[in-house]
Amino acid sequence: MLFINADREYHEGRAQNELLAEHIEKIVSAFAAFEDVPRFATVASDDELRDNDYNLNIRRYADNAPPAEPQDVRAHLHGGIPRYEVEAKESLFAAHGLDPSDLLTDGDDGYLGFADAITSRRDMTGYIASDAGVVEKEQALRDAVDAWWGDREDAIACLGATQRLMELRVELLSSFEDAARPVGLLDRFEVAGVIASWWGASQSDLRTIVARGCLGLVTAWESSILRRRRIISQ
Repeated sequence: MLFINADREYHEGRAQNELLAEHIEKIVSAFAAFEDVPRFATVASDDELRDNDYNLNIRRYADNAPPAEPQDVRAHLHGGIPRYEVEAKESLFAAHGLDPSDLLTDGDDGYLGFADAITSRRDMTGYIASDAGVVEKEQALRDAVDAWWGDREDAIACLGATQRLMELRVELLSSFEDAARPVGLLDRFEVAGVIASWWGASQSDLRTIVARGCLGLVTAWESSILRRRRIISQ
């Protein structure tokens, strides 16, 4: 049996929360894959269900509660950053191309301090944004997306002739994952969420291309703009 705990997958709104396209895509993808996803989905065996007296509480199998925030008394009292906390985030730093040793200095007894040039949170933000490794990673992602989009423009422009709307969606999801995931900045659900969100926002335009071609889409845009102008002028 597959348990999916998606109670954290939503966009927080002022009046009510909302499932966005990226959240729906993650839930559907996990269901279709029918495999374990850390802190999100778990495939429980019959033996595991029996050992739990067939209790089907979702959190028993797929617990998505955030890990407890580490509390280091010595750091609270005397300052410093425990080295083990930095090491625990090593994979995250690497994914973004950031070398924490550029921002931190060795202290004593396993604790680190900030570099002398960093005196405020604003300094930290600036250093990270301009870090050579981070800049390189972000540029690599932009280059990958630009190359991917360049290869897909014709398929979108030809929708009026091919009528392959849903087939195109499947191809975009698959090919975008192949293009973006090797960069390492986004996981597979974040990658899928990018396309799902774009598709949700662009679906009406894409359907117009299928029905009336690109010229029909431009005409529809023109009509919409003129209609808004008339409403404003009134």
